[in-house]
Amino acid sequence: MRCTTFGRRTGLRVSEYALGTGNFGTGWSAGTEREEAKAIFDRFGEAGGNCIDTADTYQAGQSEQYDRFDEVSRIELGIPHQANAKALNRLRGGLTESFDAPVVPVA
Repeated sequence: MRCTTFGRRTGLRVSEYALGTGNFGTGWSAGTEREEAKAIFDRFGEAGGNCIDTADTYQAGQSEQYDRFDEVSRIELGIPHQANAKALNRLRGGLTESFDAPVVPVA
């Protein structure tokens, strides 16, 4: 998989394709269990992918609870919605956990 530089001054190399995780979890619909998600993450990484699309609203926040194996970066973007307080609390918790995690991202 080809990579490109993210932005003009970051020096960060990201894959040209991103892995969407909207169905990773079973929070609000039939989705992907942890073992299957890990296999998908592994296959994506083996193909050279390192850009993963996740959001606190995917599967009621479960997609962000999965280990982020070796992805390079995680960028949070969003638009306001009715469940803002709940979403922000999940986001805050996920960010806190990711900073506390002993895993070092691979550049």
